[in-house]
Amino acid sequence: QSLGVTLPNGKVSGGRGFLGLSTEIRQQVTQNIGLVGFVDWGSVGPDSFVTAGDPYQTGVGIGVRYGTPIGPIRLDVATPYSDQNERWKTYELYIGVGQAF
Repeated sequence: QSLGVTLPNGKVSGGRGFLGLSTEIRQQVTQNIGLVGFVDWGSVGPDSFVTAGDPYQTGVGIGVRYGTPIGPIRLDVATPYSDQNERWKTYELYIGVGQAF
C-alpha cells in the first residue's frame, strides 16, 4: 500500500510502471499443512519503465497452507521491512485459495 507516485498536487496515485519480485520458502509439516516464509520487493514509477531513482519497498511475511482438493487455503501475515521503524508495528492479514504464484 505504500507504493505509489506522488503527483504535483501532493496526492499519491498508482504509477505507469511496476517492477516486483517475490520469493517463498515452503516446508511441509504434515500431509495437508505447510508453513511458508516470503519476501516481496517492488517499485512503482511514473513512467512506463521503473528506474533506479524510483523508490522501492520490501515486505516480509509468514504463512500457513492447508491443502484441499481445489488447492491450498492460504493464511499469511506480512509487514513492511524497508522502514525498520514500522517493522511489525503495521501488518496485513491475507486469506486466499490456490497458489499465490
